Amino acid sequence: MFGDSVANREARAVLGGLRTQHLVYVDVGCGFAAARRCLRTLGYGWDDVTVLSYDQRAQLVLNVTGVDVSTENTKPSTGVLAVVLALLLKGSPVCMAGFSFQNYGHAYSASMQPRHHVGADVLLLSVLVRNFCLYTTSVDVSECAGIPLWPSAKA
Repeated sequence: MFGDSVANREARAVLGGLRTQHLVYVDVGCGFAAARRCLRTLGYGWDDVTVLSYDQRAQLVLNVTGVDVSTENTKPSTGVLAVVLALLLKGSPVCMAGFSFQNYGHAYSASMQPRHHVGADVLLLSVLVRNFCLYTTSVDVSECAGIPLWPSAKA
């Protein structure tokens, strides 16, 4: 979210003015101090924060799914990491909303910026749905990863 790409600008626009109780920040090498400044500028707020290194994220996902996500080609999107964290914290069932593989993984984006997480996301979600109570509100996510639709999403 720090660069000037279209995807980064869209991510900042989505985060502006939001708040969470607990922020999980995956450090990609710029440090949390830079992220804090950027998020505060956006008006994004939080009460507590956990900073994970790239390696810690990979180990956490491996522990939950058995899938190695330590390479650039296998790393999950932030959204799928959030699903892993929710399931890890015993948040079952989990219902995924706001995901879309039709928009390269960005349900909030109309710019169609290419995403490099779709393959890893489908793999991880396919594993998670076999071992956890997981639902989605998205027909394309349901079809791609075999995740059942949330009952109220069936029309």
